[in-house]
Amino acid sequence: MKVVLLAGGLGTRLWPVSTKKVPKQYVKFFNEETMLVSTYKKLKSQGFSIYVATNKKQSKFVKKQLGNNIRIIKEPEAHGTFGAMLNIANYFKYVEKINLDETIITIPIDHDVDQNFYDVLNEMAYHLNDEIDFGLIGIEPTYPTKEYGYIIEQKNIVQKFVEKPNEHKAINLINNGAYWNSGIVAFKLETMCNISNKYLNVNSYKTFYKNYKELPKNSFDREVLEKSKKIYVVKTKNKWMDLGTWQNLYSKVSNADIYNTNIINTENKKIVNNGVTDSIIVNTSNGIALFEKNKHNIFYRHWGYYKIIDTYKTNGNNVKVKYLKIFANKNISYQYHKFREEVWYVTSGSGIIVIDGKQQEIKIGDIIKIGKEQKHSVKSLFDLEIIEIQRGIKTVESDIVRLEKKWELIVGVK
Repeated sequence: MKVVLLAGGLGTRLWPVSTKKVPKQYVKFFNEETMLVSTYKKLKSQGFSIYVATNKKQSKFVKKQLGNNIRIIKEPEAHGTFGAMLNIANYFKYVEKINLDETIITIPIDHDVDQNFYDVLNEMAYHLNDEIDFGLIGIEPTYPTKEYGYIIEQKNIVQKFVEKPNEHKAINLINNGAYWNSGIVAFKLETMCNISNKYLNVNSYKTFYKNYKELPKNSFDREVLEKSKKIYVVKTKNKWMDLGTWQNLYSKVSNADIYNTNIINTENKKIVNNGVTDSIIVNTSNGIALFEKNKHNIFYRHWGYYKIIDTYKTNGNNVKVKYLKIFANKNISYQYHKFREEVWYVTSGSGIIVIDGKQQEIKIGDIIKIGKEQKHSVKSLFDLEIIEIQRGIKTVESDIVRLEKKWELIVGVK
């Protein structure tokens, strides 16, 4: 099995740190470590045979960061992931002359994953056969987002891809069992070579390379995967995050200040924030960029969503007011808070609440008090709307200790 790291992108969404001259995958975001190096180390520690696919201009960065012995598959130019995948196949066929039955797995490098995430690669390879052309990794979503693509599957076979839906559609997809698409693809070399021959029927790598521009400048997903009915999905709950945008990356490289703003400063320059709230400020020699974290303060979860109405301080305590909507037959996790107490006022719908193992029904007009470290959860019978008032020395999302997610287990917990 050959593992190929896809490292030829331009990374324009992470400007001004990432530029055409030095794209994101070669920038030292993580404790003097780049995305390329981080991904390479995780895979190398598991003994995989690793190659890096990139364009000619970027190959110098690969060698500088991984050493001169790293095997590089060079693309003539940036021409979309479809061209990159065919280039990989023709390289292995004509240059390395490996067996056409060999499994190839391509992995984007702009992902944040646990060390054990790549344990499923061998399972992907196992399912490739005459009936299955491609293997994908589907990640169980932890929240609805429009940043990712989704996979709808049935008995592990892909039925449909949905690319970057809005949040409401993402909630419906998750409720119906959809998975995030990791972008990691497994295939037999022969499968990809047969696809390549339909576009460029060549008999040498030199000829393929020369005619590379004739290929459609398209993504591999749209040109191939979305048209295929022979894709197997290996499902996982392991941690995974796409680091391709500042909205996903900022919390990995900086801490928020008192205004909930993250400042990423690559210059030896003092930056003072005097009231810019809920933002990301990126300062580099290439320019300065300012992003809003969440324009409407709406945060989507697997059970529904919440909106931050107001935050303030009083008598030495922080106070946060939130609106929660919990969709019918959904529940929040069984949890407790170390640094805050909460008061819930039910404004619409009905449900069942569990506090320290005791259940009771709640309805419009009910007021529920939840003390510090009291274990609690709620399930909506009909769309449940709650005004939540938090009060304590901390009113942050990280002050949640989750004990259980499944309702049938929560009601049995004492």
